[in-house]
Amino acid sequence: MAQEKFTLSGVGKDAGSGETIIGVVVTAQPINKGAATNLYGFYSLTLPEGTYDVEFAYIGYESKKMQVNLNKDTRVDVELGIKVYEQTTVVIEAVSGE
Repeated sequence: MAQEKFTLSGVGKDAGSGETIIGVVVTAQPINKGAATNLYGFYSLTLPEGTYDVEFAYIGYESKKMQVNLNKDTRVDVELGIKVYEQTTVVIEAVSGE
């Protein structure tokens, strides 16, 4: 008996602007299957029925992880926020060599 398959799909957007993001990487564990958002920010993965840990990642943005119980075609839209990097202040002083 074949295992039933369902589609996980949605759109990746910038949380601040609401603009769609091209190239958000979407991975489903434990089967390590993935996809990336297209020119319209849309992604689609067809997977066997089951529970998956899904991660959404894009360079310069905070990744998001969530658990999805896929027992029907499911839409998950995600908004990613820009990753904030903490900076350390460096002071450079020069002394004149008279």
